[in-house]
Amino acid sequence: MTLFSEAKYKFLPLSEGDDIPTQLFLHACSEIVPFFDVLGSTAFMPVKSDINGNIQRLQTQYDTAPDQFPTLQSIVDSEISAGTNKGSKSCTVGLLWLKRYNIT
Repeated sequence: MTLFSEAKYKFLPLSEGDDIPTQLFLHACSEIVPFFDVLGSTAFMPVKSDINGNIQRLQTQYDTAPDQFPTLQSIVDSEISAGTNKGSKSCTVGLLWLKRYNIT
């Protein structure tokens, strides 16, 4: 058994055109965080903190209106419409960084 084989949530393949459910993506991202604890080095603490911050940013947005943000695309579309998608604190930027950390 490995840390990843014991994960409750995993990144699963999607069919073309499928949107990514927000909650399932955030749960799967959260499963990556304990890996940095296993490494034991304080050098990885900034990465762990960044991942947790981006997860929390998206989770907070989702929690404001779960029916409005069932998918990651719905969050991005909302920020594009509001013109807030390029800000350093946007969910869109946080999502970009989460994807970069979670190579699947």
